[in-house]
Amino acid sequence: MDIIKEIKRRYSSGSLLVRLIFINIGVFVVVKLAMFLLTLLGLTPAMVSGMVELPSQWQAVLHKPWTLLTYMFMHGDLMHIFFNMLCFYWFGLIFMEFNTPKQMVALYVLSGLGGAAAYLSAHSVLPAFAGVHGSLVGASASVLGVIIAVGLQAPNYRLNLLFLGPVALKWVVLPILVLDVVSFDGNNLGGHIAHLGGAVVGLLYALAMKKGFDITSGINRVIDALAGVFSRKKPAVKNQRKPRYHYSADESHRDSRSDVRKQFVSEKEERIDAILDKIKQSGYASLTKEEKELLFSVGKK
Repeated sequence: MDIIKEIKRRYSSGSLLVRLIFINIGVFVVVKLAMFLLTLLGLTPAMVSGMVELPSQWQAVLHKPWTLLTYMFMHGDLMHIFFNMLCFYWFGLIFMEFNTPKQMVALYVLSGLGGAAAYLSAHSVLPAFAGVHGSLVGASASVLGVIIAVGLQAPNYRLNLLFLGPVALKWVVLPILVLDVVSFDGNNLGGHIAHLGGAVVGLLYALAMKKGFDITSGINRVIDALAGVFSRKKPAVKNQRKPRYHYSADESHRDSRSDVRKQFVSEKEERIDAILDKIKQSGYASLTKEEKELLFSVGKK
């Protein structure tokens, strides 16, 4: 079908941010369709939802450890996934102006795990959850982690909001966090605690990056290793000369690669690359005023 081909094309050509959103939507659609079919057959839809939702008890999680990851890609209803993915797209784009796409993916996962840890811990120790059994779904903790991280990294980043005009990012992020807390109405206490767990991970990421330490490096190594295991090798074509790639740290190789790169990359793009590397190594606070202005000018385009 043309629609399926178009979805595949957009997924394969999209950024890691777009791919994560596609995965969230795909999981939501598949699970909801499976639950609908089970209902038609007279079976309980919980047979499917229970396989992706995070149980509230540690003992149950030990029997379904994959739910620590699957829960952050599943949502309860259309409004739930709509607002999560909308916020994720907006703030994810800003996040990638100061960080790499791989850091964004890793922070999404780490924040989700932070939310899961807060949720399970609350059910284990807080009196409010005594005798209460539930489950957790949604990417809210993951998305909030990304939002808090970029809000701390670039608090004065200007957003042009409808009816309000230019607004500093910090005055958008702070109300989001406050609204998440004050919107508690006695229901879904575990969900709100999970959101705070994700926010704490985003806070730790931003603080660590300012000191030149990347807390996502470990999980990115794991993701890279898994990607290497599952990636397929292309079959070799006979009589075709194989290109040679040099990964040596030898100065001559580095200089030759630099000379070739300069033929294709403008001086401004090289400066942006250098600034992004500096942020990764020393944090956003280490940038000079001129470097910040250059970064912001590119981000507004």
